Amino acid sequence: MNKNFRKKLIEVRTSKGLTQQEVAQLCNISVRTIQRIEAGMVEPRAYTIKKISKILEFDYFDESEDYEENQSLNQSNYSILWCFKDLFNLKTNAMKKLTILSIPVLLFALIFGLNSSAQSTISKSELEGAWLLCGRDSLVSTNVYGVNKSRIKIITNSVFTVMELEVDKKLAITDFVGTYEVNDSIYTEHVLYTHPNLQTYRGVGNFEFEIKGDLLFLKGIDNNYDEIWKRADLNELEATN
Repeated sequence: MNKNFRKKLIEVRTSKGLTQQEVAQLCNISVRTIQRIEAGMVEPRAYTIKKISKILEFDYFDESEDYEENQSLNQSNYSILWCFKDLFNLKTNAMKKLTILSIPVLLFALIFGLNSSAQSTISKSELEGAWLLCGRDSLVSTNVYGVNKSRIKIITNSVFTVMELEVDKKLAITDFVGTYEVNDSIYTEHVLYTHPNLQTYRGVGNFEFEIKGDLLFLKGIDNNYDEIWKRADLNELEATN
């Protein structure tokens, strides 16, 4: 279904007299993402489709499918409600029902504990620091995009900077500067300033993220990036040159 979204996007955008740049700004999505969707180079995820559809005020998903799903859901809810009411009728099978009623309390305590633990792993403070881009083997890359360079991402409590490092020449070139925010397990970058050759990357990028030990995993939601970063150890870079 998502493959047909490009046609709908082009149709709605042109009917509203909007450019790709204007759509990207309205939706807080990079213009490169809009271009790739319309060119059929990528198949957008449901998250991106819903976001664009909402901003441009059109329904992409089939309403008839939603209606059938809601009808089925209503029938299920009615059955569940009847069972729920009967569960609190302790005139029959009292001990069995009391045992069942105690289970949600135990589950709540377990889930609350797990949730508290999970929240501690996605705080901004754990993102703060310097990170070096790795290859798929989780080893720090000294040959980014086929060039003898490494890439470092520096994250403070509200700002991030991405730079290319030429370790042997002791040179650093800034690629991106912007702000970021964290919402549950979603990491969002707002690229405000770029290197002159990278202006098409200016905009917003959303990523699912996870920290495992000294590794940061970023998987693009509205983009194709799938990156691994390692907490920076510049001595490790020196050792590879």
